[in-house]
Amino acid sequence: MVLRLMFCLLTLLASKVSADEWDAKHLGFSGISIEGNDKLFKQLGFGKLPTKKGLLVAVVNPDTPTATGGLLPLAIVSTVNRKPVGTREDVSAVIAEMQVGDEITLGGYTLRNNVWKSASVKTKIMTYRAVLEASIEKSVDNLNGHEVYQHKFSPKGQEKIVQLYVQKLAGNRPQLRVEAVYGSEDWLFLRAVTVANGQTRMKSDFAIGNATQKVRGGYTIERNSTEVSAEFGDLIVRQETIVRLDGTKTYYDHEPTISEIWINKDVLAFYRMISSTP
Repeated sequence: MVLRLMFCLLTLLASKVSADEWDAKHLGFSGISIEGNDKLFKQLGFGKLPTKKGLLVAVVNPDTPTATGGLLPLAIVSTVNRKPVGTREDVSAVIAEMQVGDEITLGGYTLRNNVWKSASVKTKIMTYRAVLEASIEKSVDNLNGHEVYQHKFSPKGQEKIVQLYVQKLAGNRPQLRVEAVYGSEDWLFLRAVTVANGQTRMKSDFAIGNATQKVRGGYTIERNSTEVSAEFGDLIVRQETIVRLDGTKTYYDHEPTISEIWINKDVLAFYRMISSTP
């Protein structure tokens, strides 16, 4: 009886921790700190930035008040309700004492015709759960009728991406999947996708015959997908991860863009959220 009570208590505590994560306040955008990332911004092709402190916006979550308010990717958020911010922790500290639904103003800069201009956007505080639910769109796999959940911000038409998505099977069990897309002048069937981060390396094999072939602009476009573990997903949401697309003749390395990383973070979080919801 004591063991059973302890188990129930631990289960309740785990549920509370999980619930707290999804109920955390969020402003409907993700970005990286300007401070300390000079090398990264130079690699991205940015010249002199208009401020030394702020967040470069990587993803604006679709169908949120922030997207409606007009915040765009590659804008810089340097103030929240006129308080300077330079990190995500700074943003969290500003909104900590406010309530979900409260209106808030994001101040900063936007790039217009290669010139930084001061700009501000009005938005509202949301829960992370609401942000994820707004950002993930549901469709149905026509081949087998499975429910598919993908990020609305996912780049369309790119010729080399590695993206996560969630699929629900007949038993309503969600599974995390990875999709690799690449374009090549010569047909080369992808056998696997390997992700590496420091000393950690994971490989996931594709099912043979899972690709579809389309010709566009002289390129052959191949798409592959396979189920992966949450640990695999954890790897490809890290900025320094290298993804290797393993073909039959050669290798095509792909370093995810900042936007892809944050899209994958949202999808991985959504997968965990619906996996933990009774």
